[in-house]
Amino acid sequence: MVSGSRAARARALLVLALTACCGRQAAAVAARGAAVVPAPLVGRWSRTVTAADIQRTGSLTFQPGTVCKLTIARPRAVTIDCAKGIGVFQGSIEVVGAGRVHFDLGTPGANVYRWHVEGAKLTFVKVRETVPDRETGLEGVWRRPA
Repeated sequence: MVSGSRAARARALLVLALTACCGRQAAAVAARGAAVVPAPLVGRWSRTVTAADIQRTGSLTFQPGTVCKLTIARPRAVTIDCAKGIGVFQGSIEVVGAGRVHFDLGTPGANVYRWHVEGAKLTFVKVRETVPDRETGLEGVWRRPA
């Protein structure tokens, strides 16, 4: 569990990072506290990592064909499980602006993704990311399992 002062410092650093990369609106949302995850994001999602994903991000961990499963639950819980030895990461997802989220999955580093849900498809597009493997796993089109 994170102490109150550590949590306050972490939130202040997030606000500074979001101001630098994403503008005052995203920083203001982070300063107020993360909102509950929007309903369209909640659920189970799946995607397959492609060779193009790996080349784009420079990942040294992923292999083409790696299947990733993403579970998002309210209020802000998230789990990503990528097969083939990548591992399972549990953490949180925070709303940082209109149509933007931040993932806290145990790997430090600033990140912000735009998201859009249309039907059974969820798309994450990187706004800012400092961890190539997280980008490889997250950025792209996710589908709800049938």
